[in-house]
Amino acid sequence: MEKNVRQKFKDKGVRVLAVNVKEDSQVVEAYRMQHGWTFPVLLDRGRTLAPHFAPSLGGLPPEVVIINGHVVLDGDLRVRHIDYLNVATFDASARQVVRALEELLK
Repeated sequence: MEKNVRQKFKDKGVRVLAVNVKEDSQVVEAYRMQHGWTFPVLLDRGRTLAPHFAPSLGGLPPEVVIINGHVVLDGDLRVRHIDYLNVATFDASARQVVRALEELLK
């Protein structure tokens, strides 16, 4: 996310942030430093923010475990793109987000 999204689009007014709903602040900070993230990571252990963007898990087969999601909001905080990733679809390069941002910023 740092190189493929934040660095690529920072001069176009795009802001990146991450929301973590599971780990404590020490684990999150270590992960952020290990991956060179310069964008903020919000902790949502009370799960007040996540329900607004997380999918309903009802009816999903047990092997479909969502490990990550990408949400692109416009300047009015409207959702313009959303994708959820599991082990099979995980994309560290965030290619869907890059395509969505390129389209949105045309």
